[in-house]
Amino acid sequence: MIGEVTVAVLLVVAVAVAALSVAGVAAMPGVLDRLHYLAPVSTVSAAAVAAAIVVRDQLDARGLKSLL
Repeated sequence: MIGEVTVAVLLVVAVAVAALSVAGVAAMPGVLDRLHYLAPVSTVSAAAVAAAIVVRDQLDARGLKSLL
């Protein structure tokens, strides 16, 4: 039960960060300004999804592959 809630929270965080990044990209006028808003998706969202997989799969083969 706690693991399912943790996975859900981590995935909600990943989606929220991605949605906010998309909003930032849409709002910025210049290309270089838009580039800054893509960084959270590649770092925070990816780490949250990998952590959710590790929590769900308990560091078995799929959990370890998600860390790579």
